[in-house]
Amino acid sequence: MAGSDRFRRLRRALTWFVLACAAAVTALAGTAQAAPVTTASTAVEGALDRLVSDGVPGAIATVRDGERRWHAAAGVADLETQEPISAGDRFRIGSIAKSYLSTVVLQLAAERRLRLDDSVQRWLPGLVPNGEAISVRQLLNHTSGLPDYVDLPFYVQLLEEPLTTYRPRELVQRAVAQPPLFAPGTGWSYSNTTYVLLGLIVAAANKVPASLQTAAPALEVYRRIVVPLRL
Repeated sequence: MAGSDRFRRLRRALTWFVLACAAAVTALAGTAQAAPVTTASTAVEGALDRLVSDGVPGAIATVRDGERRWHAAAGVADLETQEPISAGDRFRIGSIAKSYLSTVVLQLAAERRLRLDDSVQRWLPGLVPNGEAISVRQLLNHTSGLPDYVDLPFYVQLLEEPLTTYRPRELVQRAVAQPPLFAPGTGWSYSNTTYVLLGLIVAAANKVPASLQTAAPALEVYRRIVVPLRL
């Protein structure tokens, strides 16, 4: 019950944050005067404070409108030292990484090293039940029907143990232990599981040894996207 209450509080705080960011963008777009920027920054700062009060250790926001940019931050960067978080700190990009990984998959398809219509079974034999009926394309667009490994109890566990690591195949096995949400290609449901599988497929397409498969997707993103674009 405590975990469920915490999840609801965080979801409510994230909703406030999204609304505050939308208000900020509207204010910036509406006029070039300085006063609305102050109003927008106050709204976003208040949303960040709500996130922290509901259990997030620290949060950073950046708003850009053409050449204008401003930052806001709340909370701490280190739970042990209580060092305040700074808008200049680096942080993990979360699910934005899916955009990078999907780009790598499309590049491999363009190079004819894999096909979007290839099955999961083709690249990861025996890992996913009914894998022969699920395509790389369906993994990319969340139409595979595979459950998300981030169910509510596990999500709370991740929040409480953020430094615990899991191997990709462990996460996939956690997901496929549940029944599929629908037959492949007949519905849509956002799933982190599918992008874990895509990372494994990238490794397999590059013939990476099993011992190095966890790091392979990140290395490909770095080599193919981060370095060329100087990110």
